[in-house]
Amino acid sequence: MKKIIKGFLILILMISLFGCSYKTETNNEKKYLTIDDIIMILEKGDYEIDYRDYVEVEIFESKLLFNKTTIAQVVDEEFCNIVYSTKVKNISDETIELNVVFYIPKELIERNIIISSYWFDQFIELDPGRRLFMDAGIIMKHYDRLNEEEREIFERLKNTLYFEVTVNGKKGYGKVSLDD
Repeated sequence: MKKIIKGFLILILMISLFGCSYKTETNNEKKYLTIDDIIMILEKGDYEIDYRDYVEVEIFESKLLFNKTTIAQVVDEEFCNIVYSTKVKNISDETIELNVVFYIPKELIERNIIISSYWFDQFIELDPGRRLFMDAGIIMKHYDRLNEEEREIFERLKNTLYFEVTVNGKKGYGKVSLDD
């Protein structure tokens, strides 16, 4: 029994001295880019396909939801939700295997106005002329708690998203906005 305890203590000591690591990714797991990566790719034009040859991406006006999100079912004064709605249409004449990931503009993330940096990870087979509508609610700082500068940034960027589109295994990147 003493040998087991001694061995266990040595193991604990080794782990505390040298640490341990755990590989959480496998080769076939999806690795998400950052918004900085997306912006850099768009600036360089460094992508495999022009997504506009395959799909049309559209964004609708975002909506704010103020709701009872606390356990006590009282109005949450700290956070609210922004709901993004998008449409992706296959404009090619072939069925495509499609994956879309949307990214929130950098300024909204850096200012902690919006909590999440990406959303919509949708794999689908899309026939010619078919549309895919996607909605997502994302937690953000309550609109009433935004200072003047944050409100200005939010109002300017609330209807803008960046995206990565994978069509038949090839990647394309873009930005969609109501202002475009």
